[in-house]
Amino acid sequence: MIPGRMYISGSLNDEGWRFIQQHINVVINLRTNPDVPSVESQHTTYYWFPLTIWVTPSLEWTIQFIELIHDLFNKRQRILIHDRFGIQRLGFAITAFFMRYFHLRRDEALKMVRQYKQDIEPTPNYMDLLLEYERYLFGH
Repeated sequence: MIPGRMYISGSLNDEGWRFIQQHINVVINLRTNPDVPSVESQHTTYYWFPLTIWVTPSLEWTIQFIELIHDLFNKRQRILIHDRFGIQRLGFAITAFFMRYFHLRRDEALKMVRQYKQDIEPTPNYMDLLLEYERYLFGH
């Protein structure tokens, strides 16, 4: 997504875990199951934020979640965010981050994200949350 700094993925295979071992400082897992790395990596911090497509988190949760990612990014951490398929929950998370980091409205951020990964498709409930997050960011 942002070369050398921010990466996105679906489920991780052995190759993905080796990439993490060599290049990533922070892994953010959005799956409902915790990560079980197939390789050891002492320099990687793991965060687990189990999201489902059926239960939408609150705006307050979203603000705290995106601020954490924003802070890690500003501290020059190399971040990988992943879920199972890399389409819906990941689409929500990366779109919200782009909104915050690049000061974009929901539709602008989603368009930008889709330039990197065309199949990103947050569910309708996450699209509604992104609109609520937009109102929070832009004050209306």
